[in-house]
Amino acid sequence: MMIYAQREPLAELWNTSNDQIPVLLAIEANLTMVDEILKPLLEVHSTSFGGTYINVIMNRIIINTVDYTKVDIIKSGMESCKHLFIFKNVTNSLTTLRNSFDQISKRAKSLRPLSIACFIDVELNNIVLYLWRVNNQQNREFLEAIEPYNVTKRFFDQPSGSPPDTDTDVDDLTIRDITTPILGGDGIINRDENKQCSVGYWAKSKDLKTNYVYIQPSNWVYDEKQFSTVRRTENFKLVTAIRNVDSENDELIIYDDKAVSSYGAHICKSGYTTHVTCGFIKGFNGIYTNLKNQFKSQIIFSTAKVSRGDSGGSVFSYKQNLRHVSLNGITIMGVEVLGSLNDYIHGYLPIKTISKEFQLIPVLAGDSDSTSTN
Repeated sequence: MMIYAQREPLAELWNTSNDQIPVLLAIEANLTMVDEILKPLLEVHSTSFGGTYINVIMNRIIINTVDYTKVDIIKSGMESCKHLFIFKNVTNSLTTLRNSFDQISKRAKSLRPLSIACFIDVELNNIVLYLWRVNNQQNREFLEAIEPYNVTKRFFDQPSGSPPDTDTDVDDLTIRDITTPILGGDGIINRDENKQCSVGYWAKSKDLKTNYVYIQPSNWVYDEKQFSTVRRTENFKLVTAIRNVDSENDELIIYDDKAVSSYGAHICKSGYTTHVTCGFIKGFNGIYTNLKNQFKSQIIFSTAKVSRGDSGGSVFSYKQNLRHVSLNGITIMGVEVLGSLNDYIHGYLPIKTISKEFQLIPVLAGDSDSTSTN
């Protein structure tokens, strides 16, 4: 008999009971909506403010404020929502942070430090750099180059996702190879290299002319070679669900691909090793380098717990009923941070980037070629 976890991952994240999750999800949805309206107004005064993040438990939007003379402008522009705002005194404006991050990103792209993750942490009001192998020559050069920007440094306890030694083609699968439904977060093992990763999600080409459907299974490194393909037949139906073995909602239906857009909002991942875990969004449009000197941008970072074997797994946010979810991307890196108990940094590649680079769109629950296992 299956014994379910006492609390859902979201209840663990928000430190509440399961029955309070729908209430907090509704609060989060409202805060996110207001935050989206607020952002364009703050952009006009980007030298006076340092960005926003939401706090669901407090039911507030924190507005980092450099110049308090502009506060009344924001309040008058959003009179009906101003009770949700907390204006927090900070040093760095959003303009300053963005300019500094752009310079750091350029140096990372040219110097190629090994195994780093870097992004603007709005809550901290600074740029955060996570790294391993501080004594590596490339990393020393990079650290010296970015010294003027006073980044906050934190350290991994291991490399941020060791990639395979070589990139090898993944053979096409035929329909007879699949004996059980494959869901996001399920484990896949490369028998040749004895490496384990997780399934991302089912996708299809944008032109809809291909006879193949792609499943995205790996990726400390992402490229076209790391997509497995399954030939479409009359008997083959896609399962648009994510594995959630520790919950009564053991299959999460992929309803849409609406992206999370607010700092502080929840995001969850499903992976073979740690199953479904949730964290808070910490950074958008961040950068990441791996142990193969490959530079990746447009990475989103969260605090979700991850471990080896979780790479490639589905990243999603919950809908109100906890049964349906919005697909957000696939995990590409994640490690525990040194010096902190249960402090993780998790990076994922968003759907928008995958769709643009590889001309693939996710198969959703309402699509004609999808189904569920129930």
